Amino acid sequence: MDKRNLYINHYWSKLVFFITFLIFINVHAYDQSYFEGKPYIDDANGKVYIFGSPDESVEKIKPSLFELIKRYPGKNWRIILQRNYNYIESIDIHPLNIKEQEAKNFSMEFIQAFSHLFGINPTEISYSTKISGKRFSTRFFQNINNIPIVHSFLGFHFEDDGLVSISSRLYPNAKRFITDTIPKITEEQACEIACKDAYKMEKGRLPPYLECSKCELAIVPKKYATFVSDEKQKDFYLVWQIDVGLDPQKYGLFSYEYYIDAMTGELINKWSNILY
Repeated sequence: MDKRNLYINHYWSKLVFFITFLIFINVHAYDQSYFEGKPYIDDANGKVYIFGSPDESVEKIKPSLFELIKRYPGKNWRIILQRNYNYIESIDIHPLNIKEQEAKNFSMEFIQAFSHLFGINPTEISYSTKISGKRFSTRFFQNINNIPIVHSFLGFHFEDDGLVSISSRLYPNAKRFITDTIPKITEEQACEIACKDAYKMEKGRLPPYLECSKCELAIVPKKYATFVSDEKQKDFYLVWQIDVGLDPQKYGLFSYEYYIDAMTGELINKWSNILY
């Protein structure tokens, strides 16, 4: 190999080493800030991540979040915020000791103090259920004028007398789209629409004894409105949530759940409640 090639190889090896060193320094610096609690902004996914013991830089992103962190000092946090709305998606706190009998009261007090971090106010959250055991949870759902948003939840999860995490599927912007919760379609009309669709779907195979065992108002996000064409899609729907079925002792198994638009009578979604 001549001197010129040796020189080129030497030059490239130094350049590769220098680039590798810079990458190492940057990754190390990133890791340090990552675990020192400085917010990491992920523009690609529209989220903000906060790990470790957050410092005052969190206050610049969400001042009220810093109030929460100060209330429980010295904890190891893992917080994910939705960047677009800057609302919390989930929180992990280790350790925060809570006894099972205190779980519901703690959860409700937390909601009263910090529900705004999730983009809602305490009147929009209703207690749903408590699951007991070694791992136990308290769950809440979101409502507008006491009408539940389907599949919404705010859950507090505990293990070994400690709060493990807070998770949510909430819709902070829902109240901007659902301004009227008085249905134009009556419960009886919605039930009739659902039953007619069931008879049509089964093409005369059903006896004329269908019943609506449940007919309640609910709010449905558009991702669950699978029977609405794209050009007619809205962000949220006020619906009648209806169970249509037969008496299984007399007529066999048939049970469908329907979402019927409470303003227009349009079919929003339906599915079988029977799994084979």
